[in-house]
Order: sequence, then C-alpha cells, then structure tokens
Amino acid sequence: MLILLVVMCYNLTMKHKILNCKKCNVAFIPDKNGRLYCESCRNETNNKMMSQYIANHSGNCIVCNTKLRSLSAKRCPRCAKTLYTGKNSPHWKGGRFITQDGYCKIYNGNRKDYLWEHHLVWEKANGKKLPKGWIIHHLNGIRDDNRIENLVAVPSRKQHPTYTFVKALQTRIRELEQLHLPLS
Repeated sequence: MLILLVVMCYNLTMKHKILNCKKCNVAFIPDKNGRLYCESCRNETNNKMMSQYIANHSGNCIVCNTKLRSLSAKRCPRCAKTLYTGKNSPHWKGGRFITQDGYCKIYNGNRKDYLWEHHLVWEKANGKKLPKGWIIHHLNGIRDDNRIENLVAVPSRKQHPTYTFVKALQTRIRELEQLHLPLS
C-alpha cells in the first residue's frame, strides 16, 4: 500500500508540476492556464473583485436613494416589496377576488386580511356580527351572488340541509307570493 502511494506521488510529480499557492502556501496542481493561486483563493479573490465592481458600478434606489447591491436593480429590496403590493400591484382587481371554490373575498386593509364578501353583506344588512358557528347559505346555489335576498344565516353545518331547504325556501316563497299576489 505504501509502495503504491509512493509510486502514485512520483508519477503525479513527474506528469504535473506542483506549485505552492502565493496567498495561502498550499500545494496544488495548476490548470492549463498556469495560475499561481489555488482554487479556493481564486474563488475568494473573484468574489471580492465582483462585490467591489458591483459596489462601484451599481446605482442608488430610485425611491429611497440607498445604495443597491445589484447592477440591474432599480429599487432596493424593501422598496421593491412595498411598491408592487396591494393597490400598487399590476394584478390589483379592486380588492375582490373569487376563490377556487367560487366564493368572493374582499380586501380589508391588512395585507393578509381578506374577508368573505357574503359575511360582510349579511352583517351590514342585519346590523350585527354573524354569531360564532353560524354559516351563510346562498339560496340560489351561486356562491358569488351575494345579494342580501340570496343570503340566509344558518345556525350550524348540521342544520344546514334541513334549515336551508325547509325554512329558508318557505320564507322566500312567502315573500314572493306577497309581492305577486293581487291585492283584494
């Protein structure tokens, strides 16, 4: 084993010239370009040179005038983040969007705070908050039709099918009958 190692080292030194790094004095085999530094010192030097180049050639943020860390950026990360959120976003649709399951949500001023539109409509029409555990049912089954005539508050999910199809529809039928019956 030792003999094999000695032979390999001898062959290595005969084929390749071994140099010591000018910076850290570690032995290394130079590449075809005959560099004078080992790979780690070259990478470190390149990184320093690149950061110095960026520092010298990058501009300032167009919003807050702080020094940028990128050659192509026009805004610092903080300004870029706030510039295109909420109403400033090119994807802004007035703070209302439809979820994958068809319900509407409305922006409530806080970046992460979107509220169910049918809850807000019901609460505004009834002048009180929706009691905890209650759900809002859409009478016509269309989830983004949030007219007050189409919304009914149901005490719980368990009572939803019974309450919806018996109570809510009966009251709606009575309302429609009163509107369309001739006065006697």
